[in-house]
Amino acid sequence: MTDFGPILGSVPARSEFVPVLRGMVASVGARVDLPYEQIDELRMAVDEACALLLRLSPGDTLWLRLQPSEDDSMTAEVGSDAPVSDWPPPAIEESWPWRVIAGLSDEARFEVSDRGPSIVIVKRVPSLR
Repeated sequence: MTDFGPILGSVPARSEFVPVLRGMVASVGARVDLPYEQIDELRMAVDEACALLLRLSPGDTLWLRLQPSEDDSMTAEVGSDAPVSDWPPPAIEESWPWRVIAGLSDEARFEVSDRGPSIVIVKRVPSLR
């Protein structure tokens, strides 16, 4: 997998713009030669993360940061600029979107930064070497 700087994108925080972020995952995944199944699983996880953020912490912007790396992994961080006081909310790990994210990724976690709440998803690709 090619190692290069992070790829960043943002869209208005509305459900009709989520496909733009999914397309970004597919484009970057194809560029770094991820297998199709891995790209599709990461796209679905990003879609569920967007749904979770839109439902729990509506803001003005959804953003996506993709970081492919030489260790055959891709990290996707999906976030919102929404102000939150409690992130992650109680019992979020029991929700359907979180179960999908956790099931499709090798690692998933919640984070809070100066940009707002986010969900970090790591997908590792078994080496074909």
